[in-house]
Amino acid sequence: MQKEKTEVGVNSESVEEIYQRYIKGQYQINRRYQRKLVWGDQEKERLIDSLCKNIPIPLILLAEIENKGNEPVGKHYEIIDGLQRMNAIISFIENRYTYKGKYFNLGASGTTTGMRDGGLEQKEPMLDLETSRAILGYRLPVSTYRSAEPQTIDEVFRRINSSGKKLSMQEVRQAGALSQFSYLVQDIAAEIRGDVTPGQKVNLSEAPKISIVQQKNAGSLGIYSRDIFWVKNKILNEKEVREESRDEELIVDLLMDMLLYPNIKPARKDTRDSAYKMEKDGTASSLESKISLLGYDDVKEQFLKVYEIIRVAAEKSEKVFLDLILPNRSKNSHSAPRHYHIIFIAIYVILYADKSILYADKRRSVDYDMLIDTLGKVYDDDIVKIQQLGGAWDRKNKESALNHMKLELTHNGAFTESEDDQSKELKENYIHFESNLRKSLMENEMLELKIGFTNLSQNPKINDGIVREICCTATAMSNTPMESSGVIYVGIADTSKDANRVKSLYNVSSYVFDDKFNIVGTRHELEHVGFDLDKLHRWFKDKAYMLELDPSYRDELIRNFKPILYKDYLVWELKVPKVSEPVLFKNEYWHRVGSSTLKIQMKDVGAFFKRFEASQE
Repeated sequence: MQKEKTEVGVNSESVEEIYQRYIKGQYQINRRYQRKLVWGDQEKERLIDSLCKNIPIPLILLAEIENKGNEPVGKHYEIIDGLQRMNAIISFIENRYTYKGKYFNLGASGTTTGMRDGGLEQKEPMLDLETSRAILGYRLPVSTYRSAEPQTIDEVFRRINSSGKKLSMQEVRQAGALSQFSYLVQDIAAEIRGDVTPGQKVNLSEAPKISIVQQKNAGSLGIYSRDIFWVKNKILNEKEVREESRDEELIVDLLMDMLLYPNIKPARKDTRDSAYKMEKDGTASSLESKISLLGYDDVKEQFLKVYEIIRVAAEKSEKVFLDLILPNRSKNSHSAPRHYHIIFIAIYVILYADKSILYADKRRSVDYDMLIDTLGKVYDDDIVKIQQLGGAWDRKNKESALNHMKLELTHNGAFTESEDDQSKELKENYIHFESNLRKSLMENEMLELKIGFTNLSQNPKINDGIVREICCTATAMSNTPMESSGVIYVGIADTSKDANRVKSLYNVSSYVFDDKFNIVGTRHELEHVGFDLDKLHRWFKDKAYMLELDPSYRDELIRNFKPILYKDYLVWELKVPKVSEPVLFKNEYWHRVGSSTLKIQMKDVGAFFKRFEASQE
């Protein structure tokens, strides 16, 4: 079959024309190749200054894509180059930051006035109308690839960015890379930073939610850079994460040692480059083979499990990572990526890789008290020595440090054999829990929060109707195909008012995550009604079996209903199954519209089935 010809058009478009397309939702970010959003207000204001002074700015490069499957009829535009500029312009129009202390005047045109009348807030002081209109009239150079295939877009992006003039070394490696390894690096990095999304493609309107921001204001969007794990724990500094992508570089080093163990590689530029150069019998080929052998999802799961163990240890110690491992460090010690690396790989080897130590094919559990005690001594007492000088980190020092760290962790009992049924073990669950909450900011159809299993009356009693509500919502999520899978949590309040009600009844204070989610847990109400974990799960199962549900679907819901521990809050999680055909609840079809669960009316069933079938293509 002949490939469709790719055409290139170059023209100029006004800021207002671009904003009109933005309002229609026609601009998309493909996170497979796009870098993270990191411009601060200073860079954004400098761009707006160029528009005001009619100074030329670099060309914006788009790929025109015809919508397919379940998407609305028409086309959208993937941003190949110019994402930071487009986001800066649109953010200014929507009053998210100021230029010379003033906000864009939404009365400047019919388009922006309509947005203001539709609910977009006009902040003050306002820029004068003349300047605001001049900004809307500024014409940007835009080049559009039409009928571009995905591989063409990837190659264009790689060529544009491979010079490295504006990108960090790691961003140059990632630019246009199509390997499983490169996807894994990007995927893990986003999970840990917090700029995680439901799928690879994100509408430009969602960009502020995943931007890395330097200022944290009430009601502001984005990920505050100082709250990112690497920065908060002083493993890397803020600039290294925002501008240099050193977090992704560290993940490259960790993944290479994980996948190629026991062949430990030196940590240096040419070693990292080799992970991206697809050559026969080369490092990149070995990495791809190992990922295929182990499974992409399993490698990611193992990486995040080790990350979570270290994170939980630091939090339980009530110290940041650097203060935990180097309590008596010199004033010049501000970060510790190599120290983190050795601890990470040692734990990975103990849990997953080295069958010669500990308990071979047995399960291991973490003794956090012993882990914290070991980590607090091992570097400070010079038991494990890390090479500090020079840009490269040689293999000999890495291997020596790793062997000593493994010995200390196993000798001190930080990891022990577990005889318990792992499926019943109550575990800390941070990363997946937080990622699911963050993804819901873009796909709120796929998240449902329940405050608990009891009513909030003065004499709380178990709510027998909640299982019916949960199962009905689950079928609605399954019937509403989206990028991410649905998830239902019990133990999170929708509002601070409800969280305060829990506090007044049970004297339990909530933990507020990302200034949006009030986590109250369920331990207090289970104690009140005399339920333990097993009894609660049996109660849920018994109630589910009384409902009119497809038996296999119901059984999967019951299997997926599990307790998790988040910062000592007991929360229940139900992962909603993906289905190949719509599922009934009490002989009716339900779906999600926003955060609401609605019944499909009889007259709409035909259209509902067509939409569902189109989503499966």
